[in-house]
Amino acid sequence: MSFGTEDLIALVRVRGRGDPPTAMGEVFVTPTVATLQFLDAKVQLARIEQTLDTILATLEDSASLADLAARLGEDVANVENRLHRAIDDAAANFGLSRRPAAQSYGSVVVFRSTPLTSIVTIPSGFKFYAPALEQEYGSVNTINISSMSFDVTLNKYVASVPIQSVSVGLNTVAAIGQVVQIRDNNPQLEGVTNLDPIVGGRDQESDRDLVARIKTALSANNIGTKSGYRNLVLSLSNVKDASVIGAGDTLMVRDLSDGGSVDIYITDPVPIQVNELATIAGGNLDVTGTIFTPSRQPIINNLTTVSPAPGAIIKDGTVYAGSLRAKDQITFSTSQDGVTISYFVNDNVRVVQEYLDDPDRKILGSDVLVKEVQVVLVNVIFKITVLSGFSKSVVATNVQNEVTQFISTLGVGQSLEQSDVINIATNVAGVDRVDLPMTQFDRGGTTPQQLNVIDAAANEVLRVNTVAVNY
Repeated sequence: MSFGTEDLIALVRVRGRGDPPTAMGEVFVTPTVATLQFLDAKVQLARIEQTLDTILATLEDSASLADLAARLGEDVANVENRLHRAIDDAAANFGLSRRPAAQSYGSVVVFRSTPLTSIVTIPSGFKFYAPALEQEYGSVNTINISSMSFDVTLNKYVASVPIQSVSVGLNTVAAIGQVVQIRDNNPQLEGVTNLDPIVGGRDQESDRDLVARIKTALSANNIGTKSGYRNLVLSLSNVKDASVIGAGDTLMVRDLSDGGSVDIYITDPVPIQVNELATIAGGNLDVTGTIFTPSRQPIINNLTTVSPAPGAIIKDGTVYAGSLRAKDQITFSTSQDGVTISYFVNDNVRVVQEYLDDPDRKILGSDVLVKEVQVVLVNVIFKITVLSGFSKSVVATNVQNEVTQFISTLGVGQSLEQSDVINIATNVAGVDRVDLPMTQFDRGGTTPQQLNVIDAAANEVLRVNTVAVNY
């Protein structure tokens, strides 16, 4: 059984009659609905996959698309839209929908040369700007800054502000140090920068990626499988990628050989501010009043996101690290008994955990724990030769942005090769070649290295520490 051009023509004609969104049914679902309910008719499932592959091949080949439109006597754009909708309809038959474009999230530090003498209010939506990206960002909520900590690297007094991009898309992700302008007026602030990458932005899900998820649903609709868990988690809008670790995996350290434990690692945090009263009597401070264990977990590992200024942040190193059950701690040099402490947590972990714990989804006897993925910051520094007639600085900036965006799309466990970077750079207008060897290509450490491949484990994700393009 195969799906050919005549079937594709019939499918597009069905989509043209204004049938309800569960279409595609007349082509392959309705005649075999009973079989599809049990997903055990391999021939029919193979036909669905063939259908989707044929649609993809047509959409991705302009000649085939034009030929199909001519045979239908239709405008190419209309036929293309119908084929897009046909993929959406196939997804709907399995409870899936195309993931929309998403904003980027992160934090910046505002700074000044002298200590504060009065409270600084950063209203919700206060604007910051990344000129190299031509992207604007706004503060997530209103923050009252009563004190600033001294940052020895910046030689400034700083305070953290959570931000999100004003627009959506992959082009809103930013490398360290790219958000450098304050757009709204506040005379008490001298400047801004981001000490961590701004992450999470993505474009609308492509046809190819949606088809891949449909095929995953075809082969594993049961939430009890790894593919089933991953497919369910990826249906949430803020989850960019996920990795499922189960029994028998070397990274599964909670399982007691009974197969009941599942760890799900998710990428890209959604920061949310928490204000919590710290008291020894209340149990969130140790007896000295200097070690604070927040009630909300996991906390974001960034000293500038805590007020008053802490001595250190100690991330949980147990099997519950990065989850709601974590015991991340914040240390102070003096007692904080009776002080309200502001800190930020990765709220994406809570959202996904609560979603999976819903009685309608939870499997009896299973212990599913959502964890924040372990972020590995990478350094990519290299030199390019720019073609005559092009601005060297503009070309270098474009290469930097393209490489940064590519690394931001890497999923959990995906490695980065030098050849990936070379391919991206040489496809940017104005680049003649990439000069080898690269100056630095490593996971980030005290000694620069020139690795061929930066590997990522199944619970790790690679993100940008430094991308520098010289010329």
